[in-house]
Amino acid sequence: RRGGAAPALAAPHWAPDGSALVFEGVGLSATGQASVTAEWVAADGSGRRVIATSGRYPSFSPDGKSVVYTKALPTGDSLMMQPLDGGEGREVVPDSAFLLITYPRFSPDGQSIAFTAVANAPATDRRGYQDRSGRQVRPGRQPRQTAQVSRNRS
Repeated sequence: RRGGAAPALAAPHWAPDGSALVFEGVGLSATGQASVTAEWVAADGSGRRVIATSGRYPSFSPDGKSVVYTKALPTGDSLMMQPLDGGEGREVVPDSAFLLITYPRFSPDGQSIAFTAVANAPATDRRGYQDRSGRQVRPGRQPRQTAQVSRNRS
């Protein structure tokens, strides 16, 4: 890139048929602000395009028709699914559920999405709480990460 540092490319994931990649582009926007995008590019390097701004950890569905990614928001991360045909994306897990969501991956049949996350527990609650599976967690022993599986309703 001329006139500035090139963006860092991270978290690549191949399309199931090997025809394309999705990845994170991390760098500076035209205004000098930190920027992260979920992007798509053909395997030969052509057709690079942004799938989502503030998108991280993109990965293809098993049929290669959509991408799941995390969207970084001030209130936490949401889990998003975006069809690659240009259709409307949708929220799978809201930003209020977790502080951080990382590395979402579809199951081989495309019916579920697994990811790791940091719980969004109120700091003032010292009585303990239930995790998303309904398991009671002891006071003062909040889990740092938990695995979550969500049904794909596409």
